[in-house]
Amino acid sequence: ADHVSGVILVNAGGVPMSEAQLRVVVGFINGSRLLLANPSVNRAVIRRPRARAILSKVGIGNAGALSLALAQEVVPLMPAPGYVGAVLSAARAVRDTNPEAVAQPTLLLWGENDPIVTVANARKMERRLPNPKLVLIPGTGHSPFISKPDEFLTAVFEFMEGR
Repeated sequence: ADHVSGVILVNAGGVPMSEAQLRVVVGFINGSRLLLANPSVNRAVIRRPRARAILSKVGIGNAGALSLALAQEVVPLMPAPGYVGAVLSAARAVRDTNPEAVAQPTLLLWGENDPIVTVANARKMERRLPNPKLVLIPGTGHSPFISKPDEFLTAVFEFMEGR
């Protein structure tokens, strides 16, 4: 019996990247990790709205997405040991997936301005899936669930209601 009635992929989740694109993403993550490993920089990014806005704009494509509360939770974790290796391993493992074998309806939920895993990646995955639905959330980048939570949840609930 089939127990999965649908699949939801949000931005990078499950989307293969070229080795060149992966190197750029990992380079950015590694650079951010090294910069944020400096306690003074880490504190400044959390405390200073302009520093948070720059990190948020460069990292997820939306300057207003990283609130003080979210920064207090997330930024201290970014320089954690193993983070870059885990991202790299996960991204490389995804390349071994076979989207054509996913029979279930699949929602691809994307920020239309994602600077990390672009809409072009989403469209490639859309072409490979047998039963895709691509939803682009306007005015947001890599983390639409942070930038536009209402639009994000609306798309998720509409997809789930159809299952």
